Amino acid sequence: MINSKLHLQRMRRNRLKLLFAAIAIACMRKMFFLTGLIALPVAMFSSSGAAAAESSKSDEIRLSDIAGHWAEQPIREAVSSGAASGYADGSFKPDRNVSGKEFAGMLTASLQIPLLAPASGSKQASGEIAPDPSVQSLQEAGLVRDGEFRRETLDQALQRSQMMALALRAIDPDAADTSPEAVGGKAAAAGLMESEPEDQAALARPATRAEAVVVLQRLKRLLGFKQAAGS
Repeated sequence: MINSKLHLQRMRRNRLKLLFAAIAIACMRKMFFLTGLIALPVAMFSSSGAAAAESSKSDEIRLSDIAGHWAEQPIREAVSSGAASGYADGSFKPDRNVSGKEFAGMLTASLQIPLLAPASGSKQASGEIAPDPSVQSLQEAGLVRDGEFRRETLDQALQRSQMMALALRAIDPDAADTSPEAVGGKAAAAGLMESEPEDQAALARPATRAEAVVVLQRLKRLLGFKQAAGS
């Protein structure tokens, strides 16, 4: 019981870390953009929320390939909350490999981290950091480490171990070991996976869009984020 209470307190503290990180991101921007960035989190929870809800409901209605899928309900929840979206042809493609860029966008939306405009610094120019607002925002929040997302790998399929490492850092931004060898057991212990994979090969394969949605929905529940109405 004591360990359970301590674990719950720790998760609450880590959620506060993420919220403070989001505030710090806005404060680090140039003065010219300060007003707009401060207004962004407010807009996410107020007027823009209604528009996002209407858009997501439209996406949910138009999804043509998730009926009967094992992840149908989590996908509907994610789309309804704005954490994920379908394609222009009305499909979701749940079994398609999720790219690093796609997952970064889903993770940013799930944790409600404000997006930053890509920086024009030397790291961006040299390709050390992928020129993507979601990736930069996650790095500033401490969830993405130097060299994890580069220009040439941003659109490539994301390994399950990489996906789990990012999710684990959202639970504990100071997580010391998120190596491929360690993430399986930690992800299972945290509740991100139903059980620990039997071998590393399972974590080395690409994650699908459905798997990404399921992990992020579990992550939101662990961190105490409210789910979409009716989910």
